[in-house]
Amino acid sequence: MSWLAPEECGRGLLGDLAEQYAKGRSRMWYWRQVIVAIILGAMQDLRSHKVAGLMAVITGWVSLMAYFAIVAWPLLKIMDGYIVGVLGFAATGWVVGRLNRPHRTAMVMIYVLSILLVSDVPHFLVAAYAFRAHPAAMLELVKGAAFVFFGMRELPMLIGGLLVPQGASGCAASSSSREP
Repeated sequence: MSWLAPEECGRGLLGDLAEQYAKGRSRMWYWRQVIVAIILGAMQDLRSHKVAGLMAVITGWVSLMAYFAIVAWPLLKIMDGYIVGVLGFAATGWVVGRLNRPHRTAMVMIYVLSILLVSDVPHFLVAAYAFRAHPAAMLELVKGAAFVFFGMRELPMLIGGLLVPQGASGCAASSSSREP
């Protein structure tokens, strides 16, 4: 969890959770607390940095379109389409994380959420409507679609974006270190 939470609150929170876990709390409790802390921290970060959140979404979508318009086509000649797609989604998550290092977790999460809302939710709604009379078929369709959509898009974006070390952005760090 320490690599997902902002440094100023991550250590204390991690210590508190470890202490409660040592007192007999279950693994399920621990991981539920970790996930809730990450989500609440990201939401707080986004509330404080709305413009950065909007820019992260725009940056992610532009880099996604650029990747698939420029890079993906030549790669499809030498690689499997699934691999090309996963690499592209991971790369766009990395770009968003890299350009937003101080708020990396929140910005990557809002970008992934934008993909989920714009692309995946409409597909699920159409499928739910089409298969409303056949619940068993709908369940199988949802399980398969969830694997394809989440496994091929959202998960690689999260992984790619969260591989970037959190901290000051490269541009801010390099420009602040130079004194006139």
